[in-house]
Amino acid sequence: MSSWIKNINLEGDRTIWGVVLALSLSSVLVVYSTAGWHFLFSHITKLLLGLFAIYVVHKIKFKYFSKLGQLGFLFSLFLLVLVLLIGVSVNGASRWLQANFVVGIAVRYSSIWQDRLVSKGIIYMILRNYFGMF
Repeated sequence: MSSWIKNINLEGDRTIWGVVLALSLSSVLVVYSTAGWHFLFSHITKLLLGLFAIYVVHKIKFKYFSKLGQLGFLFSLFLLVLVLLIGVSVNGASRWLQANFVVGIAVRYSSIWQDRLVSKGIIYMILRNYFGMF
């Protein structure tokens, strides 16, 4: 076995890692049985990239995710203001930003704002109800 494989240290819940690997392997079987060889190699490439991203993110200390959440909240607020100023009207609603680097793509950033707002609300309710804060 290669020396770099021996150096991989999977911290955390072994059950979650097992579920991730089982779902990954089953997705390879499903793609192969339905789409063939060309899509299989494309899927495996994307799958390995995704597994590498999961590994990198799991190495980040948990306390930094709070800071990332705050930055994400401010970034989504900035995008919401951009939608107000330069948003594209689609079906009479100005909730979209046109992505000029990709032709024909419009992104709905109000959904990002909604996700951030809901997650902040859930955190607030947990802190209030279970820990007596606020």
